[in-house]
Amino acid sequence: MSELVATGFKDPYRAAEVLNELQRRQYKWSADLDNALVVTQEEASEVKVQLRIDLSSHGAKWASLWGSFLGLVLFETSADQLVDAAAAFSTEAGLRSAVQKGSRKGSADNKWWRENLCISKEFVRDIGGMIQPGDSALFILLHANESPILLRYLRNQGGTALHTTLSPRQAELLHEVFSIR
Repeated sequence: MSELVATGFKDPYRAAEVLNELQRRQYKWSADLDNALVVTQEEASEVKVQLRIDLSSHGAKWASLWGSFLGLVLFETSADQLVDAAAAFSTEAGLRSAVQKGSRKGSADNKWWRENLCISKEFVRDIGGMIQPGDSALFILLHANESPILLRYLRNQGGTALHTTLSPRQAELLHEVFSIR
């Protein structure tokens, strides 16, 4: 079972701090944290994205995944810049082309999230409302069946945690489109 977890913090640095602490704890599902995303919305409505990716493997695909998701929940053009940056640093020419074109495997747009993955409108709305100027958020695609432990930890760290369980079909679609896990 997979879960998409979004946690908002009323501090621009807290999401990154919490992610670092989670990685230090080395839970059995810590590998899922390697592709987590931290988003900070500055007071001037500028969005900053922190994504630690290995560009020699699936890094550009993860950047495309998160970029399209941010485009859906935040309606920001900066999400497209994340996809472009991943394409620029990709070592695979074919992957670079797929990411830049926004077609075929390796990329998706926010329409894909809505129509193919069927992420609920309420979940998207709640995430968009959770991230305000001066806030930060942590996004994790959790593959292990450990979400209660993670959610409890995130709430104990002062975060507002939202999550949605992905059906086996949704997880399969993610695997097919992005070739992740």
